[in-house]
Amino acid sequence: LHISFTLPKLDDAAQVDDLIRDLREKAIRIVVIDPLYRALRCGDNAGNVYAMGEQLDLISTKLIANGITVILLHHFKKQGKTYEDEPQLEDLSQSGVSEFGRQFLLLKRRRQYMMDGKHDIWFSWGGSAGHQGLRGTDRGYGIT
Repeated sequence: LHISFTLPKLDDAAQVDDLIRDLREKAIRIVVIDPLYRALRCGDNAGNVYAMGEQLDLISTKLIANGITVILLHHFKKQGKTYEDEPQLEDLSQSGVSEFGRQFLLLKRRRQYMMDGKHDIWFSWGGSAGHQGLRGTDRGYGIT
């Protein structure tokens, strides 16, 4: 396990090449980017699916092509209309992110946090192969 507090800019080919070289030198085959929005310089183009596709392109053409599994941690635009609404890919911030991912895990609050150490969470998963599911935690004690 290697933790870095410096995020590469994933829209910069030279920085992606440096990342690949560093990962290979350390024999690391899985990289987690958290948060995605800090690794992309999209600015005013965050709402443009075509511009975001260009921003995300180096992930697939370089990192994945070099045998590196990429896990992107990203955020929802908002909580949603209600806590009861289960998480959807369309709720992710920035255009193009939901279209880019081939598999996904979505976590979202089911109820407002009451500062009691118990978290009610929606857990949704799926992917382009057609697998999917939805579960929720019940007051932090188990899965429903």
